[in-house]
Amino acid sequence: ALGDTREAKRRAGIIDQLFMKLDFNCSGYIEFHELQQVMISFALKKRDQFPKFVTRWESLIDEAIISLEMDKNQFIVLVQHLTADSGPHEFDTLIAALRQMLTHLDSLLHGSR
Repeated sequence: ALGDTREAKRRAGIIDQLFMKLDFNCSGYIEFHELQQVMISFALKKRDQFPKFVTRWESLIDEAIISLEMDKNQFIVLVQHLTADSGPHEFDTLIAALRQMLTHLDSLLHGSR
């Protein structure tokens, strides 16, 4: 699916928007521990629906090759790796599920101020 450059560009744009949602303190970087919390919640709820995505994430953790903070470009590369064999529909569904979870987490974290 990613051989199609239009699709790759489309996905990069979508991941770019996801980055802004994950950059909780607007530093231009995503902190690993924050991303890990999101991914753990996602894995608990969505492993059956997106097994490859979750498995790939876990193998990256096992290999310890994820930096402690990542900028937007690193994040785009990461998510494109995690979703490499997802078709356009599965990719969109997965991102929608992540976004929904982020909105939920955000209200948990900041809703009770």
